[in-house]
Amino acid sequence: MVLLELLKPIQTPLLWRNVQIQNGSLAVVTTCLLCQQQKRYAGHSKWANIKFKKMHKDNARAKVFGQLSREIIQAVKEKGADPVYNAKLEGLVLKARSSSMPKERIENSIKNALRSSDEKATQSLFQARGPMKCGLMIDVLAPNVVRTKNEIKTILKKNDATFISDGSVVFMFDHKGVVTIKDKLSKSSENGGDVAEVVTDENAIDQAEEIAIEVGAEDVHFTYNEQLDQRVIQFLCQPLEIQTIRKEMEENHQQLQILSADVQYLAKSLVDLDEHNMTQADRLIELITNHPDVLNVYDNIIGYPSSTIKIDQTFT
Repeated sequence: MVLLELLKPIQTPLLWRNVQIQNGSLAVVTTCLLCQQQKRYAGHSKWANIKFKKMHKDNARAKVFGQLSREIIQAVKEKGADPVYNAKLEGLVLKARSSSMPKERIENSIKNALRSSDEKATQSLFQARGPMKCGLMIDVLAPNVVRTKNEIKTILKKNDATFISDGSVVFMFDHKGVVTIKDKLSKSSENGGDVAEVVTDENAIDQAEEIAIEVGAEDVHFTYNEQLDQRVIQFLCQPLEIQTIRKEMEENHQQLQILSADVQYLAKSLVDLDEHNMTQADRLIELITNHPDVLNVYDNIIGYPSSTIKIDQTFT
C-alpha cells in the first residue's frame, strides 16, 4: 500500500511527482518547480545580492517608515482610528510592527491624522515602460495627483522611459491579496546560512499547502523579502478575501507569525534584462521610489530584488 501511494502522480503548484524507468528499474521522481525556477534565475541573484549589500539600509528603512506613516494617516482619515472597525489600518499597523517601526511613531502617526485638518490624499496607480519595455506599476499617495503625475513623467522622460496611459502594462501583473508569514517551515530557516537563499523541502511545501487549503488561499510561495530582510511564505488570494484569510490564520494557526496582509500587484509576464539595461532600470526605479509621494514600484524584471512575488513566464 505504501508503494502504491508513492506511485500516485502528484501535481501541485510547486510539486510534481511521477514514475520513471531509470536503469531498468522503477523510480519515483519528485520535482520542485520552485527550485527549478530559482536555478533558472541564479545568474541574476548574484547581481541582486551584490547590489543590496551596498545599500544603505538605514536610509531604506527611513523611507519605509515614512511611507507607512503616510499610509496610516490616510487610513485613519478615511475610516477612523480604531483598528477593530478599520481593517486597512489594522493591516498597516501589523506591517509597521513587522518592519520594526517604533511603537511611538505608529501612535504619533495616528494622533497626527486625528489632529490634522488637511485635505485627504488620493491613492493612484501609474503605469510605465522602462529599459527593453519592462513594465512598472507605480503606486502613489498624493495630495495633488496631477502635480505628482507630471513629476513622475519628468523622471521617466529624463531616463528614456515612457509613461503609459493605455493600460498595456497592467496586464503583466495580477492584482492579489497577499498574507505574508515568517518562514518557520523550511529547514534552511533553522540551519542558518545565507538568509537570502530560499531552500525548500517537500515537508515544508506540504505543510504550507495544507495551511493554504484550510484557510482558503489560492496559492503559496516561498521567497525572500528584501524589505523585511528575512525568508517568508506568502499566501495568495483575491483582494476582497484577504482579511478573512488573515483572521482564519490567527484563529486556527496561532503558531504562525503573520508579518503583513495587503494587496499587491504581482508580476506574471517577466522580462530578462542584460547587465547594461539592468543598471539603467535600477537607477530609474530608485529615482521613482525616492519621490516623496511614491509608496511602491512594482516591476516585472527577472532577478531584480523586490518585496513582491514574480511568477509565470518569460518573454523578450
